[in-house]
Amino acid sequence: MQNVNQCGSLNEILALRPDPEILNPDLGAQINMSLLVRLLSKSVGKSWEANGASRRRREAEHVAKILRLPMTKGKLRGIEEQRKMMKGEVAEVRRRKRNLTSTTDRVHQRNQRMISQKRNTLKKEGIPELSIEDYFSKNNEFATWLKEKKRTYFNDLTTESARELFSRFVKAWNRGKLESRYYEGISTAPRTAHNWKIKHR
Repeated sequence: MQNVNQCGSLNEILALRPDPEILNPDLGAQINMSLLVRLLSKSVGKSWEANGASRRRREAEHVAKILRLPMTKGKLRGIEEQRKMMKGEVAEVRRRKRNLTSTTDRVHQRNQRMISQKRNTLKKEGIPELSIEDYFSKNNEFATWLKEKKRTYFNDLTTESARELFSRFVKAWNRGKLESRYYEGISTAPRTAHNWKIKHR
């Protein structure tokens, strides 16, 4: 005798007419819900969606009657509500993912367009892009940027931290994010943070 849980379609289950020992009281509660949920979600397929809830109720009641399983309107309603809830949750998750992805993509594309436009503007004005090798040639601009943007002084940095911050300065320079005076050139660097107390006699 074929086991009820191995049936793949509604017709197979209806033709099977399982013996009472297969659906004994110990197994009945376990088979009942899992079998009917499987029937409601997979066996009949798209035709159930087209014919509406009344068709699903009739099919489930018919199966429950043949399999000698107790089925009430409350259980049927619970199964249908559970299916609708799960379907709605899946749709909501997919919708949120689509919205998040599309929003992130739009922001990224807008930022890339702005960066590209600023780079083109710098090229038209004859301002060259910087690299890490320009560490000494742009020392005044870098020291000014440190004081105004990072609130620190060049003399207070170690060589390693100065190189790391200069790479950030280069990135901001090449993306056109700095004020025009940086590109025009800064003649003097800001003084150090040390407050020299010199006493005059």
